[in-house]
Amino acid sequence: MLNTLFSAQGRLARLPYFGYTILTKVIMILALLGLVFSFTSHGGIAIGLAMIILVPVLIAMFWASINLTIKRLHDFNFSGMHTIWIYVLAFGTGAFQQSDFGILLSLVSFGVSLWLLFMPGSPEPNNFGS
Repeated sequence: MLNTLFSAQGRLARLPYFGYTILTKVIMILALLGLVFSFTSHGGIAIGLAMIILVPVLIAMFWASINLTIKRLHDFNFSGMHTIWIYVLAFGTGAFQQSDFGILLSLVSFGVSLWLLFMPGSPEPNNFGS
């Protein structure tokens, strides 16, 4: 499982991509909730402990999300470099959310997410594995 999450080598089919993506998002949400709770508890020790534990967890899960996207792109025989524009597109939606351009970016980002989730990969072995 760690190799799947933290290595960009190989391919990842639809169902494992969906499962691992859900896992990383749930862990990220729980870590964010833990950070928010620690800041609202008004305890200096709680905030420090949360920062030491939860921030590395968030960074690790973000890294895992990037690797999952790279492996999913490999399943289509695409370079992992396409992950850059996919993430720029996703983060760009927040920067322009109050404009028509932001709505367009959101729709394109949602479409790319659906494509990664539902389109079957190449059935034959490709440049990134069998």
